[in-house]
This record gives sequence, C-alpha cells and structure tokens, in this order.
Amino acid sequence: MNRLWTSQDPKTRQSELYQAALKSAYSENGCTKIFNPAEDEAIVRSDDIYIHADPHSEMMGATLQNMTDIRVYSGLEAIYSVKKADIHLAN
Repeated sequence: MNRLWTSQDPKTRQSELYQAALKSAYSENGCTKIFNPAEDEAIVRSDDIYIHADPHSEMMGATLQNMTDIRVYSGLEAIYSVKKADIHLAN
C-alpha cells in the first residue's frame, strides 16, 4: 500500500504530519511518497491513502478519489490516528 502526501513546504520531512505518515505506512507494510500531480497521477491505485495538508492538496485528494477508490485523510486525522495507535500500544 502506498501512502501519498502532497506539500510544497520544504520542511515537510521534519513535520509531525510526515512523521505520522511514515508510522502509518510502516504499520501497514507500505511506503510514503510526496505526491507530485504532474508526475504521479497515473500511479495512484485503489489501495492508496492520500493525506492532504492544505486546501489545494485537499482538492487534489478529492479529484483522485473521484478517479479511483482511495482513502483521503486530512493531516490532523493522520496525526490523531497514529497518536491513538501509539497510546493503544503503550497500554
């Protein structure tokens, strides 16, 4: 399963959101990819997850979801999901 995420921010890899995407991908034996609409639209598959971080990337997620059966989450949903899993594992 691929994890797709889009951002124009050069500090992306240091962000809490990117770290959450990495943890989430690892837990599902997947990978992360910073999504480039000009190059990557053709490689999106039905088992992918797209995490958006801003209104522009949210619109791209909706477009991709209309093209194929992918799951789309906001950055906050991704971070919360990983934190919730971490808490569960700690108990």
